[in-house]
Amino acid sequence: MTPQLAPGPRPVVGPGCCLDQTQGRGRRLHLLDLDNLHGSGNPSIRRIDQVRNDYDRLGLMDGDLVYGACMHEPGRWNREHVRRVAHICKVWPKGTVRPVAGKNGADKALVGKALEYVDQGRITWFDDVVIASGDHLFRVAANRMRRLGVTVHLVISSERALADDLRKAADGCILHLGERQCLRHLDVVVDCAKAA
Repeated sequence: MTPQLAPGPRPVVGPGCCLDQTQGRGRRLHLLDLDNLHGSGNPSIRRIDQVRNDYDRLGLMDGDLVYGACMHEPGRWNREHVRRVAHICKVWPKGTVRPVAGKNGADKALVGKALEYVDQGRITWFDDVVIASGDHLFRVAANRMRRLGVTVHLVISSERALADDLRKAADGCILHLGERQCLRHLDVVVDCAKAA
């Protein structure tokens, strides 16, 4: 995967959720489990666009690095699925999206990338890491990054899909993407509209 820096809007700082604050913050590493955010390994084009728009409103900034992964098994799926995977890659131009095969392939690819950054000492280039998944496979990476002083946030599409051990491993915000609600700051609704 070739990393791409993610330029983006710089929204005005809002009170509450850390993920809503961009002014003065450092670089962020975004790890996007797109199957998890879409709620399926075979999402509709509409769902792909909805997730992309919701996530983009968080305010990707200059210096942020975005890695994403999604399921793609060419022999197993029809042309429509291939079109959806191509669309996923197209709508994430600010980052690197890797179509992968196999059970939990997207999770494993992203966890591997995170641990590569940890093992090579590059994780300290970032102040924050955003794991856009609720999958328990990210727990080890989250714990290791946190031990090195990097704040670990989560972005989820469903609270039911958030593994308890991952929730405990994250020390930053836990943002429910569709509801724009931080589960750690229940009185705060993230104002994504100001980043649009």
